[in-house]
Amino acid sequence: MKIALLTPAIGSRNVGDAMIESAIRRLVPAAAYERFTIRRALTEEEMRALNAYDAAILCGSNLYQDKLQCALDQRFLDQLRIPLIPLGMGASATTGSVPHMNEADAAIVRGLHSRCAQSSVRDEITLRFLQGLGIQNVRLTGCPVLFHALKRPEIQIGESGPVTVSLRQTFLHGAEPLEKKQEALLEVLCQKHRPTLIAQGPADFAQARRLVWEHDLDHVYDDHESVEVYEWFAQNQAWTGGFRLHFGMLSLSYGRPAWFVGHDTRVEGFCSLMDLPYLDIRQATRNDVHEWGPQRMGDFAGFSARWSELAAEMRAVLEANGLPCAIEAPAAPIKPRVLFMVPRREWAYDFSAQSMIRRLEPEYDIRVRYSTDDPALRPEPYDLALVFYWAETAHRHRGFDPNRVVEYVSSHRWQHPGKHGPLSVHDFIWRHLHQAGTVLTTSLRLLNLLKGERPRVFHAPNGYEPNRFCRTRERSGPLRIGAAGFQGDSVKGYGEILLPAAQGHQFELAEGTMSHEAMNEFYNRFDIIAVTSAHEGEPLTLIEAMAAGCFPVCTDVGIVPELVKDRENGLIVKERSIAAFREAFDWCEANLDLVRAAGRRNAELLRSTRTWEQLIPSFSARLEEALHWASRPRFILETRLEEGDPALQRLHRLLARFRQSVACTPVADEPLIELAEDVRRHEEAGRPWQMLPGHCYRLYLMHESGPHDLGWDLLEKSLRAALLPAPPVRRPLLARLRRFAIRQLTRWY
Repeated sequence: MKIALLTPAIGSRNVGDAMIESAIRRLVPAAAYERFTIRRALTEEEMRALNAYDAAILCGSNLYQDKLQCALDQRFLDQLRIPLIPLGMGASATTGSVPHMNEADAAIVRGLHSRCAQSSVRDEITLRFLQGLGIQNVRLTGCPVLFHALKRPEIQIGESGPVTVSLRQTFLHGAEPLEKKQEALLEVLCQKHRPTLIAQGPADFAQARRLVWEHDLDHVYDDHESVEVYEWFAQNQAWTGGFRLHFGMLSLSYGRPAWFVGHDTRVEGFCSLMDLPYLDIRQATRNDVHEWGPQRMGDFAGFSARWSELAAEMRAVLEANGLPCAIEAPAAPIKPRVLFMVPRREWAYDFSAQSMIRRLEPEYDIRVRYSTDDPALRPEPYDLALVFYWAETAHRHRGFDPNRVVEYVSSHRWQHPGKHGPLSVHDFIWRHLHQAGTVLTTSLRLLNLLKGERPRVFHAPNGYEPNRFCRTRERSGPLRIGAAGFQGDSVKGYGEILLPAAQGHQFELAEGTMSHEAMNEFYNRFDIIAVTSAHEGEPLTLIEAMAAGCFPVCTDVGIVPELVKDRENGLIVKERSIAAFREAFDWCEANLDLVRAAGRRNAELLRSTRTWEQLIPSFSARLEEALHWASRPRFILETRLEEGDPALQRLHRLLARFRQSVACTPVADEPLIELAEDVRRHEEAGRPWQMLPGHCYRLYLMHESGPHDLGWDLLEKSLRAALLPAPPVRRPLLARLRRFAIRQLTRWY
């Protein structure tokens, strides 16, 4: 079954909408999904695409207010040809009231609910609102986010995670007095629990920045319209409280206690539905939130039973509409989560990343983030981070465990004079690779350069897509020479060497952005692909051109020795000069039949040795090995305490908060550092403590006051400095302007 999702999450900076969409994808398994916005009218083309699906789900959101909060209209209903199931819909107004919708919007709401056998709403208030409009085919199921975990939750305090507090900077139905009330309650929570702050939108992020600096706290914000980081905290926190409905609901879904402060019918309706205490912000006192925590676990006595009742209703709605339901289905194996950190969209790195993802998806849950988006990264949702460009800095100072970082080195720019060089191998490793546990190289040349200077360097060659790059025609006529790249790049040498050397021959240079189809057509016009570079990681154009049947004439760079046998299937030019390349081109012209025959063999050679299908098994094995290695315990404990001792349990909980573990036996092949001494050295140098990849740290725990020479407070402070994101910048306005400018320039250029 293929399902269309009509969602407000497209273009939204509110993560609540993304949580609802994520929950529906988990609830209703399908062969394919496609997202359609409800924030604007759909085009004719979008309507045709929508009607090609088996069914559409209107993702439940806060759409029913005094005015319908979406762009769905009568034209949309007239053009819709497939079933439409509103799922988990919600109405909201100020506490104690119901929305008063005009007749035109009410008619649209009736039309939306008339296109299915059964629709669903999230609370009693929305049910009464729809029944007041004469809509009867509706059942009370709760919000889809309540079922995100797909199994009945048993509410209990998390053993090792932080307390979290969700923020709401702006109120839908409130004014300035509510924000002042919230500030007073937040002060209590920050002072007592030192929580991690959960921000769901940019306005919340501004509030979080201030509280982080005032109280030295950690904060969570993801501006990528994704829920992975919030899902991780929902599962791994101790408990949560605060002002956001959907994060609290997500936490309850995964069995973590959640207390709510509300100001409108949404929170009031949910708490009433689940028989949870509702704290109205207008009457809330400091003592009300001060009591949150383990002593209030009685608040959730009936939650699990009520969840089961609503799950039965949700299943009934889906079955009535012929949709599958995944609630309480056997859990799918949890795939390792991997971050691909890519410089920018539609560049060679991105093309390689997308090819990898298509083949690794069965084994890994992969997310791509782009440096040009200036992402607000968190380490928690990821088991491994693969950084595609060695000069990348977006993940630095974001709390990534260096053992879980894999650097993918595919260029020699660091050896060339310019922005990043020239650097010696030692300086390159120290400056750019010292915070990576594993290094992968695209060429054997890079492997041999680096492996003598640092451990854990492996070869992971790039592949190509044979359906995109292939030989499509026989070459004929005079010799033709081609190259691809920027003429002004001194590393490539096109302007200085290639253009003069190619005079007298038919030559064409591909600059700028071209589609894969256009590039394959370009390669197929030529007999020769020329590479005059001083340094190259590969280049990728060499692989593509040889796959298209070209004969390479190259300097001895990158992967040239791996693919080219001199004067058999290409020429390796010994001297990087105009005269040497002119001589090579003249030889090719004199031996044109040999050149074209070798080009045919090159296409066959590349198809049999360099496609992604052939290379991805070894790449997957490298990732698997890196995951296994990164999961080793990095802290070695010396203690006389018994296993059940409270101090020992406290240490385990503290390390688990930062996804670390402890062992009693050092890892044989890794250096062992005294943790207290290392922390002291960093303090004396005026720097926060930093973990080194591939090292173990020994600490001593003899009594309840904490590790010897550290204590609990200094140990936690050191772990926070090394394994949590750095606090936000002090000049938030300038930071926001910088992020906006980067995004705009990326879109334009």
